[in-house]
Amino acid sequence: LFRWIPEALNLDQLLHGVISESRAISVLRQLAETIGRHHGQGLVQKDLHFGNFAIADDTIFTFDPGSIEVKNSPIPKSAAADNLALFFAQMDPVYVNKCNMPELVDAYVDARGEDRERPETPKLWKRIVKERKRRMDRFLDKMLRSCRRVAVHKLLSGRKALIDRSADQETLLRLISTIDEIDDLTDGTTFQFDSTECQIDVYPEAQSSLFGFSELGPAPRAWRSAQRLLLEQVPVVRPLAFVDGGSKRCSWILTQCASGTSLQSALADEATDLDCTARSVAEILVRLDQLNLIHGKMSKRSFAVWSSSAYLTHIEFLTDGKERDMDRTIATSSDMRDLLRVWHGDPFAESLLGALNDHGYAFDL
Repeated sequence: LFRWIPEALNLDQLLHGVISESRAISVLRQLAETIGRHHGQGLVQKDLHFGNFAIADDTIFTFDPGSIEVKNSPIPKSAAADNLALFFAQMDPVYVNKCNMPELVDAYVDARGEDRERPETPKLWKRIVKERKRRMDRFLDKMLRSCRRVAVHKLLSGRKALIDRSADQETLLRLISTIDEIDDLTDGTTFQFDSTECQIDVYPEAQSSLFGFSELGPAPRAWRSAQRLLLEQVPVVRPLAFVDGGSKRCSWILTQCASGTSLQSALADEATDLDCTARSVAEILVRLDQLNLIHGKMSKRSFAVWSSSAYLTHIEFLTDGKERDMDRTIATSSDMRDLLRVWHGDPFAESLLGALNDHGYAFDL
C-alpha cells in the first residue's frame, strides 16, 4: 500500500488527458531523463508504462519498485535500447517522429551519465514499431474476449457470433440469427438495424476461431483492425458483429453504414462540400501515417462519407509498415500515388493535397 504524493499527477492520466503538445513534450523529456538516470545507475523498470510514474512540483516519481531490476553496473546497450523502445512505444505516435524523437533521445543520453553512446535511430525505430505492435496485440487479445466490451453468442446453426456490447444486443442478435439462416450470403447486402442501414461484408476464405487472431483470415482481421483503429481514434465504419466461418458458409461481418455513402458517390454529388470532405480524408491519411499503417488497396471506395465526415472502410487491407523508415511518409507511399493517380484532374485532389500540406506535407499542387 503506497501513500500517494500530495498534488501528484499520474502520467498516464496526464498525457492522455487535455494537454498541450508543448507541455506533453516537456513532461516526456523529463521522463526520458528519469529513465536515463535509471539506466546509468543500473536500474531497469521492467513494467515501464506511464501509469508507473507521476509528477509533482516538476519532479518525476517512479512507482512499482517490485518491477525494477537492479544491476551492479550501467545497463548494457541492447537491454537499454529495448527499455527505451518500450518508453516510445506507448506514446501517441504524433510525438514519435523525426522532430521530437532526437530531443527526447538526447535528454535520455545526457542523463545516463558515464555511458553517453547514442542509440542508432534506425534500429531504435524498428524496435519501437515492433514493441508498439506487440503491446497493441496483447491489449486486443485481452479486450476481444467475452467481457464487458464484447459478447459471444452461439447461434442455432452452431456457429458463434462476436457482438459489440455497446449495441442493442437483443435486437442485434435477432438480426444476426435471421442473416445466419440465409443459405447464400451476398457481399454488400443491407439490413435495417435500430433505424440504421447496415451492410454485410462477406469473406469467402476465413475459417478461424473467434479468438484465433494470430493467423487471420480477412473477416477476423477486419474486426480486429477496426477495434485497433477505434482505439487509435481513427474514424472507421463500425463493426457490430462478426460470425466465424464454417465448412459450408463464409465468415461475415455486419458493419454499421449509417446513412452514409461511398466517397466515389459523394464526389458525384454536386452538394458535397469538397473542402470539408477533403480535410476529413486528409486527417485519416495523416493518422494512418503517424500509426505506421499501410492500406494495401486504397481507392475512392476506401472511404465512406456522412455529413462531409469521412470514415475508413476496407480495413482488412491494412498492414503494419514494419520496414518503413522513420523519415518516410504518406508522401512517398504507393498508396497515395495510386490514389492521386485515380483523382488526377479532379477538383477534389487539389482540396485533398491542400489539406495534407496544411498538416506539414509538401505535395506539389
